[in-house]
Amino acid sequence: MPNNLALTESANGDDMPVPQLGTSFVVAYDASALSSILSTYVDSTHIAVRITTTTDAFVTSAAAPTALDDGTCHFLPAGLPQDLVFPANHKLAFIKLSAAGNAYVTVLK
Repeated sequence: MPNNLALTESANGDDMPVPQLGTSFVVAYDASALSSILSTYVDSTHIAVRITTTTDAFVTSAAAPTALDDGTCHFLPAGLPQDLVFPANHKLAFIKLSAAGNAYVTVLK
């Protein structure tokens, strides 16, 4: 386990890693919107982020991603934080399901 994770106790008494919060940014989305390059790594090849959206949306990642609302991208329900891991040096792309909104992205260390 990486040594930058705090430990707390789960409901069943086991140690549970709790990630430290890193930098945060907001991406406004409507038809489609891109984030900047993800650059804080979980390891040398991946980055973990916590994403919360204000409206139902979709997200994908790539060097030059395009988010689609056709079910091929990861669905993000409004107001439900999700912890996801993406390849390092990728950008995130968001698109609305039916209403424009904001994606709040926090890097997890």
